[in-house]
Amino acid sequence: METGKDMAWDNQYWSLWITNNGGGTIKDVWTASTYAASGLYISETKTPGRIYAMSVEHHVRNEVHFKNVSNWQVYALQLEEESRESLDCQQIELQNCSDILFANLYLFRGYSNQYSFSLCRAYLEL
Repeated sequence: METGKDMAWDNQYWSLWITNNGGGTIKDVWTASTYAASGLYISETKTPGRIYAMSVEHHVRNEVHFKNVSNWQVYALQLEEESRESLDCQQIELQNCSDILFANLYLFRGYSNQYSFSLCRAYLEL
C-alpha cells in the first residue's frame, strides 16, 4: 500500500444523490469525504434544479457526476483535489446531459499535485 493511502477510500455510495425526477434548490452544502464515490451524483431527472454555493472536495473518483440530467443550474460550485487522494479524480462528469449551466465555477488542485487532468468529461450515448 502506498504511504498515506487508505484502501477504504472510494468504497461508499455518493455523499449526496438526487435521482428519479428529483429537483429543487440546494444551498450552502459542503461534502468532503474520500470514502464516497462522488460528492454529488445527480441522475435520471428532467425536473429543474438549482445549486448555490456548494463545496465538493477530496474524492478519489469524481467530485460531481451528472447522468441523464436536464434543466439544472449550478452557481458558485467549488471543487478541490489534493495530491494524495485525488490524483486521478475527474472533477466534473456529464453523461447524456442537456441544459446544464455552471456559473462562478471554482476548481482547485492542491499545489503538490504535479499531474494535469481534464476539468470535465462529457459524453452522449447514442
